Amino acid sequence: EESGFYCRNLIRERYVCVMDPSNPLAEGALSLEAYLSASHAVVLYGGGWRSGYLRELDAQGLDIRQVLSVPSPAGLGRLISGTDLVTTVPSRIAETFGPGLHVTDCPIPAPFDIDLVWTERTHRSPLHSWLRDLIAREMRAVYGG
Repeated sequence: EESGFYCRNLIRERYVCVMDPSNPLAEGALSLEAYLSASHAVVLYGGGWRSGYLRELDAQGLDIRQVLSVPSPAGLGRLISGTDLVTTVPSRIAETFGPGLHVTDCPIPAPFDIDLVWTERTHRSPLHSWLRDLIAREMRAVYGG
């Protein structure tokens, strides 16, 4: 690679919406209109980086009603439980919230890739190569591909 970085795709990911099962929006498919008018808990992650679904909303000139922001998805499942809040997170993060919450497709499709990236410095290292292969193999075993 000319840039000094190498990349290997691991999985394709998508966003889902998570909410308390008592939320009226949990009945049936979540429409774009209902999604936009819902009260949202948004994960900001920091550093000025924006999630793909937020960038897609921006590109379409749409806004959500952000009533709460958190720096990470850690504890977010417990935070929205028993409230009318909706959060949008990658599907594999939603799986970590455990049972008791309603998960549905996000009406803003913004699929993205999870890639493994490494530098020229470690590219030819047998140990790093073995580790990259192990990571890719385990991701395929767990998530298919």
